[in-house]
Amino acid sequence: FLQFQIGVDTQAGRIYLEAAHKIIAVQRQALSSIHALDTEREKKQLRIGVTPHDGAYAVTKLYPPFKRRFPQAELILFEGYTQELYEAVRNGKTDYLMTTFLPGHQGLRLLPLFEEELLLSVPVFHNLAALSSSNVNYLSEVDLEDFKDSPFVLMDDTTTIGPLSQKAIQAADFKPIVVFQSANGFLVDEMIRSGVGVGLIPRHYAAPSEDVVYFRLKEPCVLQYCIVVREDHELSKEERYLTYLQLKLREADCDISFCWSNELRALVDEFDMDEILPLGKG
Repeated sequence: FLQFQIGVDTQAGRIYLEAAHKIIAVQRQALSSIHALDTEREKKQLRIGVTPHDGAYAVTKLYPPFKRRFPQAELILFEGYTQELYEAVRNGKTDYLMTTFLPGHQGLRLLPLFEEELLLSVPVFHNLAALSSSNVNYLSEVDLEDFKDSPFVLMDDTTTIGPLSQKAIQAADFKPIVVFQSANGFLVDEMIRSGVGVGLIPRHYAAPSEDVVYFRLKEPCVLQYCIVVREDHELSKEERYLTYLQLKLREADCDISFCWSNELRALVDEFDMDEILPLGKG
């Protein structure tokens, strides 16, 4: 309106237009800065603790759907073995653990997700290997005591599987001949496959093999997977969704059993109940 009154061909009009352009430029710069601040404010870092192998593998599967839902969220990974991870969340180095159940978790809150059996993995040349089933979905059962004279390859005490293995062996009432121990599950599995000894592994490690056979234990030994946070930590929406995705990742797995609780059911309801296994199962 003022431009029309002054006239663009007058000196006053040119001065006005130049000032208007500057005002518009300043306005655009201000809006751009505000948007940048808002974007930065929306960014959220999630400090996640995972094991180097199973945990890291799970993150590669969970990351794409997680980023689609929360594009501004950034996952900061802390890798370590079970004992180290529990200490990390207790000391504030990380906020949310994707790991397995470990006794003695004072000051921490655990949300169980699912369980799977430990299997006895046995080299094919072992004298008891012939008792096994060739179908990994229908395994034969054995007494662990029958293997008391066999060399054992075990996970060490910094892991969840190590103490579980020792507990199962103690229940069978014998002292094992331990020839190798490690915190690395893949290394333990490979040592068994190489014929070094027998050992207990998570069921999801079991696959048809020319090197080893598998047995279920007559007295089942169960490994529980869970979320671990500090007692005073409330799960954020991003963390709840990451938990939900872990259930989705294993929903078609017949070898696990979900640990349904009111909290877990509510979490599933929050996102997409129809896409998870029926809540009555397990």
